[in-house]
Amino acid sequence: MIFRRKLCRNFEKVDGVKKGGSPLICNRSALRKGGRTLFDHADHQRPSQACANKLLELETGMHKTIKFTSRGKEVNAEFYDPQVRDSAGVVVIAYGTDGLTNDRSGEWETMIRGYADAIADLGFYAIIPDYLSATDTSPGPVAFDFIPRYRDSWQVVLSDAIDHATSFSGVDAARIGLLGFSLGGHLCLRLRSKAKLLVEYFSPVLEDFGGIGSSRGLQRAQIHHGEADGLVNFRNAGAIEATLKAEGVETELFGYEGAGHGFGGMDKANKEAIERSKNLTLGFFKKYL
Repeated sequence: MIFRRKLCRNFEKVDGVKKGGSPLICNRSALRKGGRTLFDHADHQRPSQACANKLLELETGMHKTIKFTSRGKEVNAEFYDPQVRDSAGVVVIAYGTDGLTNDRSGEWETMIRGYADAIADLGFYAIIPDYLSATDTSPGPVAFDFIPRYRDSWQVVLSDAIDHATSFSGVDAARIGLLGFSLGGHLCLRLRSKAKLLVEYFSPVLEDFGGIGSSRGLQRAQIHHGEADGLVNFRNAGAIEATLKAEGVETELFGYEGAGHGFGGMDKANKEAIERSKNLTLGFFKKYL
């Protein structure tokens, strides 16, 4: 689904980086400036309290398109209303570098919107912010090249989206869930202090660029990762699990034998991974959110 270019398959030495470094980024020279990693000092700016002010809703089939403001720029998001009378939790969904597209690498638009519909059917609100648009970044392989420059900006956009979603009438601000896929999962992990629950799929640590940071407040998490992932090594899942457990987060790691990155492919292993992981994710939110 994501990170389709310039990725190494394991922990082997790449461009002068010794074994044991990040298993993800192969082109180190493109991600460094002045001999330093561009993410040595992560930007942890907090969203403005006025970031979620103007709301525009446009009916588009099964969901509404809303607009919120982040760093002075309007950002679109898809909003799924469960049509419940009582207050309900909200799940913020973060796509990966392919965005909401159906392309040769997978039907990500169909999959992610399917999750949003299913979450709304459970009685929760769901929102899918178009965070790539905030930096005028097109979805697809080219988005990978902009991670060093825009990773922290995308994180702020998602943070602002969370704040905006909790301002809606009917949303219980104490019941926030995060659901992220690959790069989106990485961003959600860095924002975990804002959530009660988190589910991430095949996400990278990106340890050379600040990793997933450290935080407190998240209660429970699920990790889903294909054991045959050739793009984001399965070791990332283990590292994330260890970090979360060290923070006291009740964490479950589900590895899928034979499944690759994005659970793409029509083979049995990937099909079973898609079905089982979705059932586990929905059951997780239903039980704990």
